[in-house]
Amino acid sequence: MKRSAQLYLAGVVLIALSLLGAWLFLADKSASKASDTKSDHVSAIEQSGVPNQSQPSRQTASQANRPQSLDFMVRQASTVRLFIEGVPFKEPVSTQKLIDNVKGISLTDGQRAILGQSIHKKRATEEDLSSLPGCFIPHHFFRFYDEEGVAFAELSVCYCCGGARLEGPAAAKIMGDADFIEFDYAAVKKMLLSMKVPTDINCSKSARF
Repeated sequence: MKRSAQLYLAGVVLIALSLLGAWLFLADKSASKASDTKSDHVSAIEQSGVPNQSQPSRQTASQANRPQSLDFMVRQASTVRLFIEGVPFKEPVSTQKLIDNVKGISLTDGQRAILGQSIHKKRATEEDLSSLPGCFIPHHFFRFYDEEGVAFAELSVCYCCGGARLEGPAAAKIMGDADFIEFDYAAVKKMLLSMKVPTDINCSKSARF
């Protein structure tokens, strides 16, 4: 009778150990799958050129303040179009035609390259914040479209006061709370003038850039 009880107890222990081993195996497999899924997600974000804002940054202060190119956004767009907005009938006829053009101007590959090289994001410093203009009334808008013709981002540029902002669904993935757009006004101005697009539209005085 005593031996039977011992054998029964040993059997119960073996069954418990087997169940524990199976549970640990399944838990480890589940954790490994979750880790692989997260790695794939981060990899996809990195490959698209969009920094993962949800993850803590390991950058040093100098790295964070270093301008980061947003050229990838221009390259990913199926089409980039320039739109001009301004107060009607206060500009020459040629400029008014640009304002009236609701379809915008499709940028060529060369023009897209210039634009891409001119857009950077940067972590704002106290010096940067003190130099930002008090007003922002943009008249030049670069809109980025996907293959289905849906705009996923818009870069608005103010040549009168000097300022550029990135908005749209993609902006939240690209821009952090303390980031701002560093823009090469001179390079893009040269491009715009070659397209017969003025930069001093509706400026009360001469354009800042």
